[in-house]
Amino acid sequence: MAQDSKTATPHDRADDRPKADIKETITSIIISLALAFTFRGFIIEGFVIPTGSMAPTLHGAYMRMHSPKTGYDWAVGPWDYAADKSAPLATQGTITPVKVTDPMSGLTVDGMDPRSDQILPADMGKNVRLLGGDRIFVLKYLHGIFNPARYDSVVFRFPGNPRENYIKRLVGLPGEEVALVDGDVFTRKAVPLTDNRSDWAAEGWTIQRKDEREQRQLWMPLYDSHFAPPGLEESRNGFQCPWLGQSADGAKDRNWTIGSARDYRYESDRPTMLAWDTTTRPVCDFYPYNDIKNPSREDWGIYPYGGGQQRMFSVSDVRASFNFEPDAEGGSIAFVLDARGHQFRAEIDGANVTLRMRADGADQWTQLGSAALGSPLTAGIATRVEFWHADQRLSVWINGEQVAEGSYDWTPAERVASATNIDPAILTQGPMPRSNILANADRTIRPELRIEFAGGPFTLHRVRLDRDIHYQAGEFTGNFKGQRHSLVNQPSRSTHPMQPMVLAPGQYLMCGDNSASSLDGRLWDTPSPWVEANLGEGVAGVVPEELIVGKAFFVYFPSFNRDRGFPIPDFGRLRWIW
Repeated sequence: MAQDSKTATPHDRADDRPKADIKETITSIIISLALAFTFRGFIIEGFVIPTGSMAPTLHGAYMRMHSPKTGYDWAVGPWDYAADKSAPLATQGTITPVKVTDPMSGLTVDGMDPRSDQILPADMGKNVRLLGGDRIFVLKYLHGIFNPARYDSVVFRFPGNPRENYIKRLVGLPGEEVALVDGDVFTRKAVPLTDNRSDWAAEGWTIQRKDEREQRQLWMPLYDSHFAPPGLEESRNGFQCPWLGQSADGAKDRNWTIGSARDYRYESDRPTMLAWDTTTRPVCDFYPYNDIKNPSREDWGIYPYGGGQQRMFSVSDVRASFNFEPDAEGGSIAFVLDARGHQFRAEIDGANVTLRMRADGADQWTQLGSAALGSPLTAGIATRVEFWHADQRLSVWINGEQVAEGSYDWTPAERVASATNIDPAILTQGPMPRSNILANADRTIRPELRIEFAGGPFTLHRVRLDRDIHYQAGEFTGNFKGQRHSLVNQPSRSTHPMQPMVLAPGQYLMCGDNSASSLDGRLWDTPSPWVEANLGEGVAGVVPEELIVGKAFFVYFPSFNRDRGFPIPDFGRLRWIW
């Protein structure tokens, strides 16, 4: 019986397998494609950054500059466009003479005048290859499970044309009134407004502080001694170090070695200080990304170097940091900031940390916080010290860990008065203003800062100053995407109490990190007819929930590097987005 039974031999099974394998392969491909499309449609999708409105966090089409003297590497936006303005040219600097400024040295190469070449190649701004925008992964929001959060970098459909994808940073949430004052974000629970005028002096306003990861990404460098041009002597018309070594009475202290040195050395035990030279380098919201302009124009901004028709506002939210290596244990370090009609002081004295503030001319200090270190800063060891003043908060960080924090809470009206000396009461008097007094950068009070030391000698490594993102006040221009703006010359939204931004349920406010050059919710005109008909009639400047795609979280494919003659993905710029 066993001989008569039909038993499959290995050879028989091998003959049957190809038919099954083909079927299984086709089925697997179909399932894989279905999963891929499902994954792309509901979970993660890739996008390309089109413009520089989120620079320097994210780059659209841009150029990468490199200074051979300082070693600094930075991005700038395109300036040469096709005749119809539809797209930037693949090679920049072929049409318009340009002005290129090294953000670290502060010196400029003028495309029209090679004699101005101080330390940079005279042809640096000519025939520069345009790089493509960052390619990013976006995690789709699942409303009710994974919702948009403040300070997310968000991809959404532009309300003026839902066929276009935009990316901005979320600053306002549903049910809030938002005020952008002196660069910071204030909110309160939405309340009915009288005559569409906001009360910035009312109770309930809260400044929206960024968490550590967000803040660290949004610090924008003003100077870093690591990129000082070595061997280049300081001169009146050449490189000038923005840090000045001074004695306690403000006179020049010759015990400092600074200049073009990358490590600063102090050789005395007398009290001394490093003062930031605000004449050479005002602490303001200058963007190197926007610095390429036609040098034939005479109306450059207030910045003493660089060019551009940028309004540049003074910024009081700053971080001073350095590696501190004392020769002996003990001594003290104090960060002192004079800004907003007050003096802010964060001091490390031995093993104690104290944070305090006082009004100009006052004798009485208000203590904001204090802490005890485990021990004084150790002799012969470089310790990373950071002093932060941001979002009405003062803090001290040691080796990347926060050791002390203190905050002060002002309303938007109090912030206006302290930062500009403008009486906030006049902002809501009379009819809608035909300009925005808060958009006048000259009205912002310039901060002064210094770092005081006692107990030398010591060495400082990697001395750096950064400023926070600063959301500018502005006005509606006469042109919006080729058409006359319906609110021409009026203050931009949320930057003046007569132009409030109140978000209904399901509405969000988005602003670009490149605040000086971002077409965002502050400036948009009326949305498209389809959006008005389906997502909210007469609502301008907001992004409805239905148009939000998701949160950008990773740059997975940065621009190509062609330095070696053939394209190589610049994998060193893969990065998380916070």
